[in-house]
Amino acid sequence: MSKLHNTMTLTMTLPLVYHPDYAPAGLEHFARLRVVAEMAQAEALGEFYLPQPVTRADLQGLHDDAYLDAVLTGTLPLASSAYLPWSAQLVNACLHMLGGQLLGAQLALTHGRCINLACGFHHAHPNTGGGFCLLNGLALVAHAMPKLKVAVLDCDEHGGDGTEAFAKRLSNLHTFSVFGSRFGVRGGLRSRALQVPGACTPAVDSLYLEVLDQALEEVLALAPDLVIYQAGMDSHEHDPRATLKVNTATLARRDQIVFATFRQAQIPVLGVLAGAYQGPQQVAELYLNLLLAALH
Repeated sequence: MSKLHNTMTLTMTLPLVYHPDYAPAGLEHFARLRVVAEMAQAEALGEFYLPQPVTRADLQGLHDDAYLDAVLTGTLPLASSAYLPWSAQLVNACLHMLGGQLLGAQLALTHGRCINLACGFHHAHPNTGGGFCLLNGLALVAHAMPKLKVAVLDCDEHGGDGTEAFAKRLSNLHTFSVFGSRFGVRGGLRSRALQVPGACTPAVDSLYLEVLDQALEEVLALAPDLVIYQAGMDSHEHDPRATLKVNTATLARRDQIVFATFRQAQIPVLGVLAGAYQGPQQVAELYLNLLLAALH
């Protein structure tokens, strides 16, 4: 079972960013985003905001020109380097999700927290895609807001190797990966790699939260202007790509701790949906706990 919901009284309106073009028919890889949005709307969990897609000008200087040109025009092999078949529909979905990142960042700065019901695309590198990630929406926020110190707290099963590469380029971008599978993340300039020990053991749930606490201490010491919380659900015990196999309660507690920590520190948080490879309904139930954590 994935469910761990409760009936706590909702005390504030949560800004939610979503566009139907995030998950159009035919792009089943993003179907979970549509189901999460539908559930959030049915449960009246927040106020929805509709983003506009980013333009080529918005992306200029973020990714290398050769890669950006390939993505926008469908030039192979670079256009399919994220391991997703290239299509105009895929590009449109990604451009809308990145537009949601910029809108979500502004809303987080205004309201203290916001959730973009989109992928963060943390495996996209400056010069190539990777791991189902076409264009890096986490790095985009730091690129678009150079006067802000941006911290990415990446709690995906797989380390955010693409964001780590961008942290070497963007002096205002700092990334903290809490992961089970390294996926190329090594740590380095403005990048911390925190691998959770105890995979598939009875201790993994407590160890996961211990590593999370360490990451949070380091983020707080940085004193960022904005935190982007990459809230992966692919470390869940029933996810086919998980190595950690943590339970639903641990992931829900993780989300509660993250939002409570930064609320107390008065640091704005933009939450982003990350990896999850169970069925869309099971994933949506896990993400409902994320939305509830952001509300309180």
